[in-house]
Amino acid sequence: MGKYIVIFKDNHKDEFDVNGFKLMTENESDKYEELALSINYEFEFWANNECLTYVNGEDLLSRIEFKSINNEEYDNLYKLFGGEFGTFISEDFLNTILDGADEDNDVDESYDDDDNW
Repeated sequence: MGKYIVIFKDNHKDEFDVNGFKLMTENESDKYEELALSINYEFEFWANNECLTYVNGEDLLSRIEFKSINNEEYDNLYKLFGGEFGTFISEDFLNTILDGADEDNDVDESYDDDDNW
């Protein structure tokens, strides 16, 4: 089974970049893509107190790159970063969008005012 580093890159109105990554297995990456593609309407994601807007899940995926990595690279990145680093739009967040909860729950759950990014 393949392993991936899934890299998220976006920009807010040419003011600042929003970047992050998450490690995924082949199965997890397939499920993530399927989940994102099932969103066929506009949604918002808050990062650094600013809103990123996506036309749909395909628009989100246009800002994500799936890079195949070997087991050793996966293990090393997991040891260093715990499997995720920076800003990454999670599966849980995408599920809240699909559940229609985006109006109340569209804040990046990994962001905390006390974090020192």
